[in-house]
Formats: sequence, C-alpha cells, structure tokens
Amino acid sequence: MADVIISYSRRNLEFVERLHSALEEEGFSTWIDWKDIPPTSDWEDEIYTGIEGADAFLFVISPDSVESPECGKEIYHAIETNKRLIPVVWRQVEPEDLHQKLAASNWI
Repeated sequence: MADVIISYSRRNLEFVERLHSALEEEGFSTWIDWKDIPPTSDWEDEIYTGIEGADAFLFVISPDSVESPECGKEIYHAIETNKRLIPVVWRQVEPEDLHQKLAASNWI
C-alpha cells in the first residue's frame, strides 16, 4: 500500500516527475502510473486499485487536469472510496472549475 497516489494530466509530466521525486526523497511511498501499471494490464483497473490501496489521493491541479475526463473519473473514485484529498496547484484554475470536494479543500 502506498502513502499517496498521484493523479495528473500527462501534459504536466515534467512537474509531476519533480513532485514524485521530492515525495520519495522525503520518505513517502507513492503510486504513480509510469512505475506501477504493468505492461498489457487494464490501466483503468490498475489506477482504481492504486487509488483504493493508497492512504491519500494527491491531485495535481492545472487547466489540463481539470479538463481531463480520465482525471475526473479518478477524482470521483477517490471520493467514493473516502480517500484523503490533497490538491496541489501546479497552474491556477478557477475554484468553480474543480470538483466541489477539491474546491473546498486547502490547496498546496
């Protein structure tokens, strides 16, 4: 089980790679798609399993992630499974563009 799963848009990969490295350097175990989804597996099932197994759901906020249908599904699954939500702002968005639970959380 991971401390945190990172949900993000692929368009923000450069930032997410740095964030992932910083979290691991601080001793957090992370679940991230590029290292935790085995080849030929159903990626959506793997992500949902990763969400269910993590203690917290870290969502990288950007216009790209807010517009991504895949990221939206991940947010809903995290909420349905009662995960602690950790919104991290990479690029500013309007609060009304976010899922209500994310908008109501303190952002990092």
